Amino acid sequence: MSMQFNGLAWLFLGVPTTSSLLYKDEFEKMKEKAPQNFRVDYAVSREQTNEKGEKMYIQTRMAQYAELYLYVYVWAEGNGEGN
Repeated sequence: MSMQFNGLAWLFLGVPTTSSLLYKDEFEKMKEKAPQNFRVDYAVSREQTNEKGEKMYIQTRMAQYAELYLYVYVWAEGNGEGN
């Protein structure tokens, strides 16, 4: 039996430096292969800053997309796809 994943897998990864990113090449290949199904966002605390000029941490990176994934959650719940 073959199954195909039709949802969105969204990975948020936080590291101190770019050199600490594990599997970056593999994640980029996954994005190229299935751009509608896989997304990866990084927070690199010693190299990136948030809108306040402070270090970029994972919770700040995720908060940047809060409205988007809240919308997706509400949409899924409203369409009977939630738990």
